[in-house]
Amino acid sequence: MEEELVPIRIAASRRPRAAARALAVACLAAALGCGRQPRREASVSAAPSGALAPVATGRPSATPALAEAPPRAAPETLLTLGSSAYGARLALDEEAAYLFVSDGVHRLVPGRAPQRMPLDLGLGPALTRTSIVFWSNGAILAAPKRGGPARRLGEVPHQPQYLVTSGDRFAWLDRAEDGRFTIQTLDERRARVVYAPAGSVATLAMLHDWVFFVEQVAPSSWRLGGVPLGGGEATFTAAKTGRTPAALATASDLYFYDGPTLTVRRLSPDFQEETILARDFICSPIAVSDRILCAQVGGLFELHGEGSTPVALVERMRGSVTSIAADSTQVVWVTDAGRERLAVERLPLAPLRPAAAPP
Repeated sequence: MEEELVPIRIAASRRPRAAARALAVACLAAALGCGRQPRREASVSAAPSGALAPVATGRPSATPALAEAPPRAAPETLLTLGSSAYGARLALDEEAAYLFVSDGVHRLVPGRAPQRMPLDLGLGPALTRTSIVFWSNGAILAAPKRGGPARRLGEVPHQPQYLVTSGDRFAWLDRAEDGRFTIQTLDERRARVVYAPAGSVATLAMLHDWVFFVEQVAPSSWRLGGVPLGGGEATFTAAKTGRTPAALATASDLYFYDGPTLTVRRLSPDFQEETILARDFICSPIAVSDRILCAQVGGLFELHGEGSTPVALVERMRGSVTSIAADSTQVVWVTDAGRERLAVERLPLAPLRPAAAPP
């Protein structure tokens, strides 16, 4: 039997504003502190066009090396489909890859025929630990990952831009008719605003019970923010200049590609430590598991941590990559295979082993 998705309930009382902010930071540090242990969850890049979100844990090591492996095989095509690659989303669990398109879900297992589940997915569906969550006809619904009727979780009259998940928790980005953005979740089967920014939100992702987002604060200025799903004040980085990141990826930390500086960056969830992992290197879209996966025009690459040299996994892509997801054993991506046509491709990943200890 599937686990029930339980909406978050807010406590009635509230501390004063300054104390609530301090408490939120302290709770975040305690929940996501430095001693985080890796978990086997998938990573999905999230973007407004529908990439994600999703979630992987376990910081890529600064010095791991690939175990010896046979010559790299060519990518395996799991599915070709007469549908646009733009707006398609990918997610992974331990059993399958899931391709979300507007009229349904394709469950993809290597060596088996694709399983199509017809669903009216609307914009930006996502995968929780137990279900596919999506918006349709004025409500958020959940459908079993292996197929079956969807159940109604709560009333949401306005269609979200897209959903993000972590475990069985979820939130979504809403843009009202007047252009105002809000981050929302379900509470007692009704939509509740988690955070209402003054400006626009470029992208968001979830890590445990926090929602992280990129907020535009001026035409050429933005900041990263985080807010607890259950209620509380948001915390922020200092403002940064240039265009906003297209996506956030989550493991035990936050990862993003900063286009203006051509850098791949890791940021701790308490915003106290930001590390440049690679310079003069393009990584968009991005996915993170026990390593960082970067798609670009020149191919598919992996990074293993600060100062590591990018390793080419695929030297030539079939077309533009619009969505990517990875776990510790595989990377899967959506390629624009031509006019109104996409391909889902997969590459197994060699296991990582710790670098040898210095003498």
